[in-house]
Formats: sequence, C-alpha cells, structure tokens
Amino acid sequence: MKVLLVNDVKSLGKKGDVVEVKNGYGLNFLLPEGLAVLATPAAIKGKEQLMKKFALEESVQAEADLKAKEALTDKNITLTVQATDGKLFGSVNKKEIREAVAGLGVNITEENIALDKPIKEVGEHSVVLAFGKQKVTLGVIVNAA
Repeated sequence: MKVLLVNDVKSLGKKGDVVEVKNGYGLNFLLPEGLAVLATPAAIKGKEQLMKKFALEESVQAEADLKAKEALTDKNITLTVQATDGKLFGSVNKKEIREAVAGLGVNITEENIALDKPIKEVGEHSVVLAFGKQKVTLGVIVNAA
C-alpha cells in the first residue's frame, strides 16, 4: 500500500514522502492517526500544494521557536519545595518546570524540556529547552520550604 505522509514518522519518512507500507500498518495506524493519506493520483498531484502548506507551517513554527528562545535567554525560575538536609521529599520534574516557565509568559510543552532525570536536590541546576533547532539553557533554582 502506498501512502503520502502528512507528518514525520520515525523510521519511515518525512512529511510529503510517498512510501510503501504493509496494509495493516497503513490501515490500522497511519491512516486513523492522521499521519498519512492514501497515495492516490489526486493526492500525489496535490503534494506540491501540501508541501507549500508544510513549508508555511514550519516557518510559522520556526518564528515561534525563536521568540520563545529569546524570551527565555538568560532567565531563571525559582521553585520552592519541601526538603530536608538538601534532599527533596519528592522531585522537580518536567511538569513543574513547564508550569514555572508558563509563569514567565512562555507556553512550552514537556517535550521541549530536555531533563534526563528529575531534580532531587536543593540548589542551582541547568535545564536545556529545545524548540526545534533553537536551544536555550534555563537556570532552575530549587529552594527548601
């Protein structure tokens, strides 16, 4: 079965690629999830228009990513949590960081936050935020309550 990808699909292809997939994969996953459409002659003809739409969406996203990076450059967030002897009772995870960044007026998703493991100690930490090709390091200061 040939499909036209309307989103990037890991290990399969990028937006706009026409790829051959097994019928079950196409019918049960790619098409219902909106990741692809059937590669009909009309869809292939419309590929050029679709690619223009993708390019416009990417330029709008790239502009939004640049604005988010500029808004967060050289910024710190401070979180106050329960702790004893420098160790947190819980941890600071992506959700808390996202909510604190929203307090700065920048909306991000948890996918933008590159945090290998939750923060479990009081102190200053650096967290990388990735916005497409744009990256910024955010200072996270964790204080004990």
